[in-house]
Amino acid sequence: MEDLFLPDFWAIVSGKMRNGQRKGQAVFNTAAEMFPEEVNRLHGTLWDPFYNDKMVGEFLTRLADLLTK
Repeated sequence: MEDLFLPDFWAIVSGKMRNGQRKGQAVFNTAAEMFPEEVNRLHGTLWDPFYNDKMVGEFLTRLADLLTK
């Protein structure tokens, strides 16, 4: 799933992680900056990775589904 998002997305995520954010936080925050409407639909759901790094893959899958509909 991670390969569906452009390298620019992952470069921003990496920068956020270097600045102290966990992966789930960095992925969520980056996605929210790039795709605010779609991420808002996932915010606070079981797939929200902000507090649970294990949900990054599922979050990205669901985000990709929203972006391609």
